Amino acid sequence: FAWPVAVVSLAWGLSTASADADPPCDGVCIYASPSGSGTDCSFAAPCSLTTGIAAIDLALPISANVHLILRGGTYLITQPLELGPQHSGSGAFRVFIENYTGEVPVLSGGIGVTGWTLFDAAQNIYVANVPAGTASRQLYVNGVRAQRARGFFNANYQKTSTGYTLVGFPTSWPNSNVTDLEFVALEHWKSIRCPVSSVTPAGSTTAINVAQPCWDHAQAGAPYFILGKPDWMENAFELIDEPGEWYLNRAAVPPKLYYKPRPGETMTTALVVVPNIETLVRFQAVDGLLASNIVLKGLTFSHTTWTWADSLLGYIPWQAGIVGCVSGYPCPVGSKPPAAVALDESQDVRVERCTFEHLGGSGLSISGPSLQNEVEGNVVRDVASVGIIVGDVSEPPSSSAMTNNLVRNNFVTDTGRDYYDAAGILVGYARDTQVTHNELRNLPYTGISVGWGW
Repeated sequence: FAWPVAVVSLAWGLSTASADADPPCDGVCIYASPSGSGTDCSFAAPCSLTTGIAAIDLALPISANVHLILRGGTYLITQPLELGPQHSGSGAFRVFIENYTGEVPVLSGGIGVTGWTLFDAAQNIYVANVPAGTASRQLYVNGVRAQRARGFFNANYQKTSTGYTLVGFPTSWPNSNVTDLEFVALEHWKSIRCPVSSVTPAGSTTAINVAQPCWDHAQAGAPYFILGKPDWMENAFELIDEPGEWYLNRAAVPPKLYYKPRPGETMTTALVVVPNIETLVRFQAVDGLLASNIVLKGLTFSHTTWTWADSLLGYIPWQAGIVGCVSGYPCPVGSKPPAAVALDESQDVRVERCTFEHLGGSGLSISGPSLQNEVEGNVVRDVASVGIIVGDVSEPPSSSAMTNNLVRNNFVTDTGRDYYDAAGILVGYARDTQVTHNELRNLPYTGISVGWGW
């Protein structure tokens, strides 16, 4: 699992490229495939995705449209692909990064997991090694999200000054790292997550101490909206008791992934993917010049994670999927979940007919300065946090820094899969934003949340 470049092909999604003559092209056409190589970047000899992106730079300045056409298959992204003014169109001409007609290119931040062996025959739990440094809060098996192992639902937790006590709670976790354990509590509109720091005997009961500063932060604002009585605990091997549950022991050498298959799943043939990156594509300015006149069309973005809650900060949300900060622990004022596609500094960028699925943060975000961008006709589904975010939760320095962005005709479903306080579509500090004709369903909290600041 030592990938030497930013984009490599996976055995579970190879290109369907053929060696036919180049199809008609209304400008400059660059072809890439998961198995592409070289610098020809033609239909007959496609290049890699990174080489194709570099070829856009070589094609500028342009007097016609430039098309980077991706053949079908899976492109493994190991670090964010960055698009800036050097990849931008100008005037009436645009740069298109799009699918080849009838094919589905998938930009994936996941690692394929193989080499499964039976670890616990009585419980039907399998184990596989994963690369060192793998850190993920999500797992997908045959395209279906798996559940992190959880248990101790609505137990008789007794709150203390440092956490909880619970009669009968184990003090030994032989196949787990005890600091991986995590409390989950649903408080009003908030879903709070705090990691455990230690588990110790306390007379006839067990003391479960919560990590700092998450514990103190979770008590802020008392007596309302605080971490009171947890609803459950999760993330340990010993909690695996239902088919479809899993646990990643990152402290093991090498790290070990445990999974209890669902009915019909065979681990020798199952397609198991663990996400290992937070952002797949990022638009950024260079020397004050925004990324502009770029179109993403017909692409699928999959398999990201977000490890914020793994830290001692835990996950203490304010509202709508935005995480608050802790004094002495620097972070932006109100941290947003990272997006699979981040339009951080962009103008006249269009994201059209793309699919965002199996994501551990948010789907797509637009951050300032960004203006006149369009997000239209996309499918956003199976996302851990917010589906689509426009604007930030700190007021921009200029009223024109986040203006005239459009979110239209998108289908947003099954967001907030892990962070139940997340909105389907969130608009923060932004002006003249249009959110229109979107369909949203199967959401745990607000559908469309507009505005920030009280």
